[in-house]
Amino acid sequence: MKTSDNLGELSAALAAAQGQMSAALKDAQSKGPTRHKYADLDAVWEACREPLASNGLSVVQGVSSELHTVNGEVWGWLVSVTTTLLHTSGGSVVATLTLPAVEQKGISMAQSIGVASTYARRYGLSAMVGITQEDNDGHVGQRRKPRETVAAKRARTGRHHSSWEKERVGFVLALEERGWKYEDVKARLVAEGKTAPSNWTQSNRARLVAAIDAGEWPKGES
Repeated sequence: MKTSDNLGELSAALAAAQGQMSAALKDAQSKGPTRHKYADLDAVWEACREPLASNGLSVVQGVSSELHTVNGEVWGWLVSVTTTLLHTSGGSVVATLTLPAVEQKGISMAQSIGVASTYARRYGLSAMVGITQEDNDGHVGQRRKPRETVAAKRARTGRHHSSWEKERVGFVLALEERGWKYEDVKARLVAEGKTAPSNWTQSNRARLVAAIDAGEWPKGES
């Protein structure tokens, strides 16, 4: 969390606003098997919008995303929501909440990113202004078991081909002699939908080196 130097008036205004706020109404129905009620983003805004505005306070939320990789393997996306509480005096408080967006059955990655951003906006706003709400999420938490991606499973299990340990040093050196770092090669292959070279046979790794020499990999580059 980051704060400006001039927090005196903001602190007083927020204290007044919080005295006027009520808890966010749990009037949304979850879509999961538990069918519980929860306070959605609209309910959180409804509980705090007027008290904030009447005390010279406003909230701005920005959303960003980035590819989530672990040791070069793609796991999904990370969605970050930065919530900024502003006062007319110029005082401000800024905090960022980052959540993963993962593949789910029956929902696209773009939709997963949207769900994660809404979830982060709701909890970021609630935490910033002090709104109470239900702990369980209305959608994300309802999956009985998340579907693990192939890349994520490979990164978790650390599976390598039996020839990897014996040939790893020589393969890495061969790449460096050709101007490539192993991590860059692995990341590029994963982005192309391929597995990491550590999972390949020795002959497949040799073919990759030959393809680099021949200008056949990366495609369209010499």
